[in-house]
Amino acid sequence: MTTAPASEVPAAGPYRQVLSQRKRSADAVTASTAYYQQQESGEDPPGQPPVIGDSPQYAGGFKTYT
Repeated sequence: MTTAPASEVPAAGPYRQVLSQRKRSADAVTASTAYYQQQESGEDPPGQPPVIGDSPQYAGGFKTYT
């Protein structure tokens, strides 16, 4: 643990970016789950369903392991 400013710790910037991306992904999954739970229970969820990821992420083929 360090108390040095982020500018003095080289890995702090990328680490914070990763944490931010994970938080956004987790929030998107939570919002999507709530949306579809409302839909399945017969309620009318507000707006469009949340989008998880972006189109280039899903535009490619699927990875396969052999």
